[in-house]
Amino acid sequence: MAKSMTSNELIDWMRENKTPVTRDNYIGLEYGSVIPDPWTAEHEQELPVELQDWSKFTLIDGQMVYQG
Repeated sequence: MAKSMTSNELIDWMRENKTPVTRDNYIGLEYGSVIPDPWTAEHEQELPVELQDWSKFTLIDGQMVYQG
């Protein structure tokens, strides 16, 4: 559903449809049942800035690794 929307359009859609604009809701709508595993820093960067949560990452061997 969301792949054809920009992040701003998806957030607007969420607000219009009274869907709480949360990180989990956004990811669920953006990826549906095919959420990338592992979640990477590149995926995190694709999220709107206000929904990014870098505290879920740890720097290991020079790479940001998701620790969820």
